[in-house]
Amino acid sequence: MRSTATHSSLRSAIVSRIKCLFPLLVLALFVVGCQTGQLSDPNDVSAAGDETPLVIQAQLDNAAASLNDRKANREINDRQYQALITQIARDYVSKAKDTTITNENAGAWGNVYITAKEWPQAEAALTVAIKLEQAQATADYLALGRLMTYKLQLARVDAEMGNLHDAVVLARSVFDVPPKAKAPILTSVLYDIVPAGIGKGSDLELADLLKDAIAQHENVLVDPSTNSGRDFLLARPHHIQKAWEVAAFLYKSAGRADLAQQAASEAHRADTTNIHV
Repeated sequence: MRSTATHSSLRSAIVSRIKCLFPLLVLALFVVGCQTGQLSDPNDVSAAGDETPLVIQAQLDNAAASLNDRKANREINDRQYQALITQIARDYVSKAKDTTITNENAGAWGNVYITAKEWPQAEAALTVAIKLEQAQATADYLALGRLMTYKLQLARVDAEMGNLHDAVVLARSVFDVPPKAKAPILTSVLYDIVPAGIGKGSDLELADLLKDAIAQHENVLVDPSTNSGRDFLLARPHHIQKAWEVAAFLYKSAGRADLAQQAASEAHRADTTNIHV
């Protein structure tokens, strides 16, 4: 009995001592941190190193998903969406400590800078990306796809910066790809390059580019047995109609009423085709 009483008294003393020391232990851990060290935050842009643009892009993808939900709920419109995603991208870029453009991250930086509408930086990144893919594209279909993407993105950047002739020449440089690879041409010209260059003194050249991009779109080969192939074929008349409408506007603004009328007629014909798809 005496031994048991002694052990109980000792245990009570130890517990009491621990309770007294616990606040001090917590304070010490708070001040100096755990001995095993701090886990790095994978979303910390300032500490991402070479992977900085990939981390930023992941954050932008999350932001875009949230903004798209708000747009679907009619909380914001397209213009507000663009302004918000641009500002978010700029905020992330401003936090980056390592903005070194390498062969491995040039394409990713190009995407980030385009979203942030920082055109000179986008131009620098995409120029590196294009040089990297140029040699591989002749033998590697995936490399060809990346090369086309980078060239069309750079054409948009050139148009944003007012280098319209360079933009048109660069966009046309992808026209010689095989029919299976032509799918991105018209949509890039119609929705990215032309809006960036419209009203900057080269509307006639842009209209001709759009007209020729329509021909490229008509020559695209897809597999109609796949979901993506069927989706492309269903959407093709709509994109072609829209492209002819924009071409008609550009021709009219360039003083070519005759070509504007022809383009308007083609837009009507594409609209009729769209009804029967």
